[in-house]
Amino acid sequence: METRLIAFDKGVANGKVGLESNDLTVSLGQILREVISDKAETVDMAQWLVPLRMVKTQEELVKLRENFALTDIGHVAARKATQAGQREIDVWTEIHRAVQQAAGKRVPLGNDCVVGYRDANIGGWPGDLPLRSHDSLIVDLSTIVYGYWSDSCATYYADTPTVAQIALHQTIERALDYAISLVKPGVVAKTLDQKVRQFIADAGYPVYPHHTGHGVGVSGHEEPRIVPYNDVVLQEGMVIMLEPGAYLPGQFGVRLEDAMLITADGAQILTQHDKSLP
Repeated sequence: METRLIAFDKGVANGKVGLESNDLTVSLGQILREVISDKAETVDMAQWLVPLRMVKTQEELVKLRENFALTDIGHVAARKATQAGQREIDVWTEIHRAVQQAAGKRVPLGNDCVVGYRDANIGGWPGDLPLRSHDSLIVDLSTIVYGYWSDSCATYYADTPTVAQIALHQTIERALDYAISLVKPGVVAKTLDQKVRQFIADAGYPVYPHHTGHGVGVSGHEEPRIVPYNDVVLQEGMVIMLEPGAYLPGQFGVRLEDAMLITADGAQILTQHDKSLP
């Protein structure tokens, strides 16, 4: 680090140096400011980049598609591994193995692998909790390759789902289809969010407490954020996630998620993982 900072010090010109404060540690930020304090002014440029990152280039789409293909592979492994007697961590291990074998290299993996009988069954890291017969398992996967993130989610069942689980799963399938049908340039993010939440409420289920969706790219959650307060307008070339769900704490939950590229007349689905009931 010291060598790199010395080289940076010698090469900087008088003027301004842009920093992304959201991705800079306090200690490194302080070091950088001290190194260039007599040569240039530091400027936080994080918010300047937000609108530039929302619409993807063709090069970015190639990288994102490769990431989404890896999460599709992970979900195949998840469905196969979700069996009574397996633990959350056992399923996660099989997912990670399949993803890394397909990629032929180390691939960081997130996000959730949670059995339905958890009290907090919306999300979390996998643990030692075993799957029992008929338990639901929410598996939300992201990979990070070439500095770009993917995302995806499906819900699986140990053995066969119950009648109540089937009813909720089918409702969330319809909610995701409905959400995707609303996507096109010109739609306001908060309007999309509100309509999908109302769909869940009208079906008689508790409305999910998280976002309806979000952008994805060089970080896992980017603009446009599909939330109740966001006035951002969807544009052609954006890549967004949509992930409606419903959760009954301590019993079971369902979340389904797809990625899509916003096109001139709608949405092109980028994730191909199977989200259907067994």
